[in-house]
Amino acid sequence: MSSIMDELSKNVASKEDIDALTNILNYLPAISKGLDLLNDLEKKGTINSLLGLTYLVASLKDVLTDDMINGLGSLVNSSLGLLSSAESAGLIDSLIKIMDGMSSGEIAEGTRVTGTLSLMRQLKDPEVQNALTLMINALKVLGKK
Repeated sequence: MSSIMDELSKNVASKEDIDALTNILNYLPAISKGLDLLNDLEKKGTINSLLGLTYLVASLKDVLTDDMINGLGSLVNSSLGLLSSAESAGLIDSLIKIMDGMSSGEIAEGTRVTGTLSLMRQLKDPEVQNALTLMINALKVLGKK
């Protein structure tokens, strides 16, 4: 124990260092709890999903204009409000699957559209029609000024 104290006294030279170290020691329970929460998020794969979403937003930022980004922020804000009020587990699961698919690249491994005719065939799929309706309505919100 005395060797630890000797080493500590060598490395902590000023009153500011001692105050900083005391402050860190006071926050150890909160730091430990925060690390436990991060560990849980890592085990559940949530961290990877959030990273994928962050990369997507960073990529979109290069493409979108400031007005579009403001509109998107408004849309996300409204969507989060709807999600919190709807509490739809199915919708939240779908969004998580999309984020996971985008971050892993699996979403690009689906059906390939190779030309106009294959696109027309895909447009007959009810799931594609539902998704297009959602996307077009979202784009309308973004385009409003």
